Amino acid sequence: MAFIFCNIAQNAGTFPPDIKPDLKYYADKFAKLAIKMTIEREKIMPTKNSKNPDTTRSIWPKLITISLILLTAIVAVSLLPRGFSDDISLIGKGTNALVLIHDNNILQSGETMVAMNAVRDEYAERLEFIVVDIKTPEGKAFSDRYSLQPAALVFFSANGEIRQTLYSPQTGESLRQELNRIFQY
Repeated sequence: MAFIFCNIAQNAGTFPPDIKPDLKYYADKFAKLAIKMTIEREKIMPTKNSKNPDTTRSIWPKLITISLILLTAIVAVSLLPRGFSDDISLIGKGTNALVLIHDNNILQSGETMVAMNAVRDEYAERLEFIVVDIKTPEGKAFSDRYSLQPAALVFFSANGEIRQTLYSPQTGESLRQELNRIFQY
């Protein structure tokens, strides 16, 4: 390190080119300077509590920070949208059911799912909301059993009978009207 320091000094013009500096002298000077800088830095930014080195910091700031992070994570997870059930065994078990034959490639299917989500909280206690993906083997078998096409919205009675099938686009309001008309809510 001292050799590099001396070469830099010589290249900067501090030493005449014909005079070789005494490396030991400059190495000592460099080491003393490094020690002095370390001491000065320690005075400005101490790494330990110099007033009372045996005391420990309070744990409360860490606990509060961790609690706030956990609370934020819980709130974020609770705000995530809920998914729809895909359990077709719920049909005919004593509760009316609204089943969407869903296909990601059909825009109307996605719009109908938005309409179902709009009325879900209002009818959640009286109606099962089920989305059957036609791209799965179970969904394909279900749609074949009832001869249903993608984007079909099927209203099942509590005993499992089809009350009505809609293929027209739905909004939250139109779906609410259909539910009230079909199931007399």
